[in-house]
Amino acid sequence: MPRRPDGYLRAFGMSAGQMTSELRSLEKRLDLEILDSKRERVAKKTENYEQFEADLRKEAADMAELYEVFYCLENSIRQRTH
Repeated sequence: MPRRPDGYLRAFGMSAGQMTSELRSLEKRLDLEILDSKRERVAKKTENYEQFEADLRKEAADMAELYEVFYCLENSIRQRTH
């Protein structure tokens, strides 16, 4: 039985999250920059929203990176099914 597209999406999201976490850990351990520093740029943007708690702003910056991946994947799946 073929997998449903949403199952692939969940699996992709989990894999992407795990890979990102491992790469961030490796960056810290080896004092390298492997991933794009876009995450820091997004974090700086959210600093301007001082009316929100710092933890919430950091979470938003973290999620922005994943949103891009999910957006691309979802639209790619939609294009292939139409």
